[in-house]
Amino acid sequence: EKQSSDEVMVIGLEQSTVFNLKIKNLEKSDNFEFYNLLGFNMFPKGRVYFKIGETKEIELKISPIGRLKNYGYYTFTYFIRGENSSEIQEQLTFKIIELEELFRVGTSEINPEPESIRIYIENKENINLTDVHAEFSSPFFKFEKTFDIGPNENKEFVIDLNKDDFRGVTAGFYTLRTDVKIGEETARIEGAIKFNEKDNIITTKKDYGFIIHTQVLERVNEGNVIATSETVFKKNVISRLFTTFSPEPDFVEREGLVIDYIWNRQIKPGETLEIVVKTNWLFPLLAILLMITTVILAKQHTGTNLILRKKVSFVRSKGGEFALKVTIFAKA
Repeated sequence: EKQSSDEVMVIGLEQSTVFNLKIKNLEKSDNFEFYNLLGFNMFPKGRVYFKIGETKEIELKISPIGRLKNYGYYTFTYFIRGENSSEIQEQLTFKIIELEELFRVGTSEINPEPESIRIYIENKENINLTDVHAEFSSPFFKFEKTFDIGPNENKEFVIDLNKDDFRGVTAGFYTLRTDVKIGEETARIEGAIKFNEKDNIITTKKDYGFIIHTQVLERVNEGNVIATSETVFKKNVISRLFTTFSPEPDFVEREGLVIDYIWNRQIKPGETLEIVVKTNWLFPLLAILLMITTVILAKQHTGTNLILRKKVSFVRSKGGEFALKVTIFAKA
C-alpha cells in the first residue's frame, strides 16, 4: 500500500524519487528483493527480511540511469521477489518535469520610497532539495542565496533596497528573473514585481541680481510616474524686450501690458526641468547714459564761450586827483 503521493522526478537532477510503501507479508517468513527491468536504480538494494504476517514501512527510492526523455506522468513497473523465486508485480506512477517547472517566484509590492522588499521562492512539488543556488535580479535589486528547501515549502528572503538604484524607474509591473542551479542543472524562472504609483514633484525657485535679474525655477520628479508641469512667467511690455529664456517657452499670451510665457512639459521619473529667465537691464541703462552724454555734449558744442579780460591803470582826474581806470575786453 503506497502511503505517499504526488511523487516527481526532475530531469537532469541526480536525485532519487522516494515512495513510502507499507508492505505486509501474508505468507511465510522470507527475504524479499526489489527490482525492475526499466533501467532505474532502486533502493533498498539486496534483500529485506519479513517475518510471517509482519508489516514494514519501506522507502522505495528510484533514480534513472542516464537522462530521461519523457515528460508528464509515467507509470513504473517493479517486482518483489522471494528467495524461492516467487514474485509479485506492482506499479507506481510519478510525474517527470523539468527544473523550471519546479519553482514559483514572486515578491511583495514595492512602494515608491521602500526600505526593503520580501521575495519568495516556492517548491511546488513533493520533493526535497538541497544546495539550491538562486540568483534574483530585477531593476530594483540583485540578490543571490544558497539554501535547502523541502517539499511544497515556501522560502522567503528580505532584501534591503537603495532608492538610488532605481531612480527614474516608472510605476508598473516588472520581471523578477531567478536563475536556479542545482548540481549541474540550471533553469530560469520569472515572476512579477508591482511598483506602485506615486506623484512627487519638488519645486525650487531662485531669484537674484539687479542689473542682470535672473530667475531660476527647477522642478524634479521624485515620483515614479510621468508628471505634467505647467510653468508661467509674467513680463511687461518693456522688460520683455530685454529678457531671454532657456529653454524657449511653449506658448506666449498677451493680456494688456502683461505678457505670459508658458511652459507645458512632461517630466519623467528622476528627470529635472530647469527654466532660466534673465532680464538684462544693462543695455537700457547704457542707452540712457549714452543719451544723457549725447545731450550734454551737443549742448556744450552748440553753446558760445565768453572770455573777459580786465585791465586796471592809474590816471589823473581833471581835478588833479589820482583815480583807477578799469578796462574790460570781451571776446566771444
